[in-house]
Amino acid sequence: MSKLSAIELPTRGDLQLATNNPHGLVRLGHFLHRHLVLFLISVSLFASALFPIADCFDCEGPNPWGRNDAVYAIRSTSFLYWLVGASLLAGFARRRFGWTVPVAITLISCATEPLGGVPIWSLIHNEGPIVLIYGGTIGLASFFAGAGARVAVDRFRNRQSRSHV
Repeated sequence: MSKLSAIELPTRGDLQLATNNPHGLVRLGHFLHRHLVLFLISVSLFASALFPIADCFDCEGPNPWGRNDAVYAIRSTSFLYWLVGASLLAGFARRRFGWTVPVAITLISCATEPLGGVPIWSLIHNEGPIVLIYGGTIGLASFFAGAGARVAVDRFRNRQSRSHV
């Protein structure tokens, strides 16, 4: 008997018990709270590896490197939303080394561009510096906006707690 035949798949009742278990959801919440930075960077790495973005700056013609512009528009917009959202969350959560989230997402995007069809020479001389400048600026600005929002929320809570005493 092989190991694969000994594996039991969960029944529908087992799956419902797992999703209705409040202790499991609480544990998942604590795990994500403790490891938020690693979680955000890991999701970015997997998403960028599965769906690479082939940026093209200063291209002379349409569809550079055989890129489908409709797919590029969806992926680049999703990436921008993820960069801003993850950076805001990292700044608001005030986790240790939270500043690495926007930096890592930008570097991951730059490193996975060859998977999308961008030649290395073009990445080094053309797309890479532009991605680092724009991605780094947008990501770090979002991170500091999240950190500023956290400071504002903390000050508001302190004022409210002092006024009710």
